[in-house]
Amino acid sequence: MSGMDTLRITAELPRTRGTPVLNLDVFRTILQSCAVADLLQVGYASSTTRKEAVRELLSRPIYLQSNRQVHSFYHLMFADDPDGSRVQYLQTLVLDQIPDVTDEVASMLLVIVRRASQLRNLYLGPYFILLDTHFADAVAQLEHLRLLKIRTVYRHLHGRILPMLRQLRSTLNTLEVPEYDYYRTLGDHFPNQVAECQPQLAKLRICYPTLTPNWTWTPYPSLRVLALRVEDQISNLQLISILFPNLRELSMSAHLFAVDLSNPIIMTTRNASIAFQEDGGGWKSLDHLSGSIWDLYTLCSDVISRTRPRRLDMEICCTRQWSSTTFSAAPGLFVQGMELIELGAVSHMCLDVSITAYEYDVSTQALAEVLRPLLHSSQLEYLHLKIGESFDQGSDLLREILPVRTTVQQAMERIHIADLVSALAKNGPFLRTIALSPASRERSVWTVDRGDEGQVLRRLDPYTAKQVVEREEK
Repeated sequence: MSGMDTLRITAELPRTRGTPVLNLDVFRTILQSCAVADLLQVGYASSTTRKEAVRELLSRPIYLQSNRQVHSFYHLMFADDPDGSRVQYLQTLVLDQIPDVTDEVASMLLVIVRRASQLRNLYLGPYFILLDTHFADAVAQLEHLRLLKIRTVYRHLHGRILPMLRQLRSTLNTLEVPEYDYYRTLGDHFPNQVAECQPQLAKLRICYPTLTPNWTWTPYPSLRVLALRVEDQISNLQLISILFPNLRELSMSAHLFAVDLSNPIIMTTRNASIAFQEDGGGWKSLDHLSGSIWDLYTLCSDVISRTRPRRLDMEICCTRQWSSTTFSAAPGLFVQGMELIELGAVSHMCLDVSITAYEYDVSTQALAEVLRPLLHSSQLEYLHLKIGESFDQGSDLLREILPVRTTVQQAMERIHIADLVSALAKNGPFLRTIALSPASRERSVWTVDRGDEGQVLRRLDPYTAKQVVEREEK
């Protein structure tokens, strides 16, 4: 924009005592499209622009992951405002992995939380270590909190979680608490105690020590989304559906590795699940189901074919022996035979394929062979295939492939993307969109057109690809 253009626009603005009046509605709309660095620069123009820029900044998630970041954020909030009135606009705060926390930084964080009176979303990551009595008390005093995620791996901090929840003045919509509690530091009755503190939850991530019938658990009738880990690895479908009768989304995490099909407890549990569903038990409107393939098999693969969730998220391992043992155990994971295909069966799947430490030589052909029986027994229309050594399932902000070692990166480079997409499209006769996200490589999205001359694959440009993934996975 030229200087003359600037003068002309300024002259046309309404004036009050000779000073142009800033149209705040238009200005706020412009700020919404600004990067963080630009917002900070805008703040230097005047006190008015600074106030609006800070408000826009605080409407976005604030990530503090180092002493330096805490210092910078604290200075921004309190430099010319000792009362910290700006902090009240903070909406989402993410705290994690702040190494070598100084006493000064700990005090700054405490002040920030105490002044963030309108805070709605608070995420305390796995390596956040400042959950002391004062910090927990400050969180408990927040009145507008709707989402609280506490993922700490430090067992000595677990004892502070329940007292904080009991004192919490907010009515939560979403709660995540540590899902790995090998030493029972949260206590055997922690799930019941959470239900008593926050009975109105709609979304919950939690670990139950067991779901055997000889334990008494408090139901969650309001719950719609559940991420459930069962410590003793016994998935009791009947009890789960009784405790959480109105679920729309279920994520199971009990069997991370292959189950022992000769184990009488596992098979008894599965047979009981099958009988329960045949008698009409279970959910009538489950939209989204996720877990490892063994979780889903033990829970009872019929839960997929009966409730017909639209989307399925699943994790499998790509090993030399994996394919035959898995699919001989669960040949009809999606439908029990082609004659039972109905409208409403699973049409969308996000599949995480883990490459184990001893399988770095995985090939394009090996991946295609592992997935072939899975695709043959489905009517998937959309498949997002993620390949990596491990995956982060701990947050719904972003579910990304974790950083991988050089050996795995080299294995990913040997995968021929176009050949793999072609094989997947051939083995999945209903597929119309395929997304591939190999670790350390660019994501690609392909459409599949089928005609008299065979299948035609077309790779989408990055912008269109992003839009397609967001639309299909929402």
